[in-house]
Amino acid sequence: MDFAELLDAAAAFIRAHDDLTLISHADADGICASAILSRTCERAGKRAQVRFLDQPSAPAFAALAAQAQGPVVFVDMGSSHLARIEELFTAPTLILDHHQAQGEARRALLVNPFLCGLDGTRDISAAGIAWEVASRVGDADDLLPVALIGAQADNQERGAFQGSNKRMLERAGAAGLVATREGARLYGTQSRPLARLIAHSYDLEIPELRKNPAAARRLLDRLGIPAFEGGRERMLADLTARERLALDEELIRRSPHPQARIVHYTLPGLAGALRDTREAGTLLNACGRLGRPELALRVLLEGNPTLARDVQEAYTHALHAAHAWYLRGERVTRAGDLVVIDAGDDVPAALAGTLCSVLVRGREVDEATTVVCLARNADGTSTTKVSARTAGTRDLAPLVSAAAAAVGGEGGGHAVAAGAVIPSAQEAAFVDALLRGAAVRR
Repeated sequence: MDFAELLDAAAAFIRAHDDLTLISHADADGICASAILSRTCERAGKRAQVRFLDQPSAPAFAALAAQAQGPVVFVDMGSSHLARIEELFTAPTLILDHHQAQGEARRALLVNPFLCGLDGTRDISAAGIAWEVASRVGDADDLLPVALIGAQADNQERGAFQGSNKRMLERAGAAGLVATREGARLYGTQSRPLARLIAHSYDLEIPELRKNPAAARRLLDRLGIPAFEGGRERMLADLTARERLALDEELIRRSPHPQARIVHYTLPGLAGALRDTREAGTLLNACGRLGRPELALRVLLEGNPTLARDVQEAYTHALHAAHAWYLRGERVTRAGDLVVIDAGDDVPAALAGTLCSVLVRGREVDEATTVVCLARNADGTSTTKVSARTAGTRDLAPLVSAAAAAVGGEGGGHAVAAGAVIPSAQEAAFVDALLRGAAVRR
């Protein structure tokens, strides 16, 4: 079947069952996909119970299989664990995933873009797949912004959307559900007053402005842009078109970042941090990383980002602490173009992938470098979470999966982002297998 036929079959699966269990990855893309499917089932008069899973593993799947009753839909996961899923889940099973598949689905219905020659890292995310299915069940255009948040959070834009993501963006734009604008690489446009927005947009890499709101206010003064209006600090949305252009051009001129100019995607129908796709993704990931994916789902379904304000603040503090630990240089090994971080218990396992992403996207390592972080799980399973990220050309999914399998673990993911769960006692053996595999897979 081609991809459209697979999506049609998935929609038929949803229509055919009245009581579904959705088992979703607990990151922003999975949460967005679950929100789309939950709303779709609600509109169709069906019951959908959502279960979230941060780290797919044999014990986790076994526990979920014991709880699940009736048909199951895996969301943003499953392609790397086909044999185990079909062994444990005997009810009708649908898998909506965009990660590279390991093996073949013999009984479950697997909807995966890679099966049809599409790129699951750029063309469509799990949220996009969920929207395509939802649009075949009923009217789902109002859910397009949620699909775009998921795609952005999963790093599928990278300068411009392509494939199905681009088509969804164009459809949302035609319906007035998204507005696009080129501008400086600012983060926090919906939640931070101007001076703090500039001072905390670290990706601009302007040293004199970094963490310096006073310097940011002086810059605004020089540009003739008032930082206050009517007794309150102005937000980016308060600026006139002339003021915004002047600020963007000055920041882009001063920034050494090669992508200092980016496209901002604003969702006018949503509130607060949800109005900006990047901020929304960070908020949802914060909930997922700190074990509150159900709260993130509620934020989306209720359209109320203030519900997660405390969680986001806690996430920011935890990530800063993890980064500070890394900068101390403890248990950080460099081998060629690999950086291996043995975080042990010093970095929460849920933040291992985020720390890797910060180092890669923040250009704290060379572009071709692969960053791998090992962090112990605190759930009593004596396992370690492995996260790997790169901006280079190395395909991480097979590399990490093979090294994990060599030590009795399980792994999977994408070319630029992969992960695994391994026995903690096998950490050294895993690193050895990883280094050997990296030498072969250059």
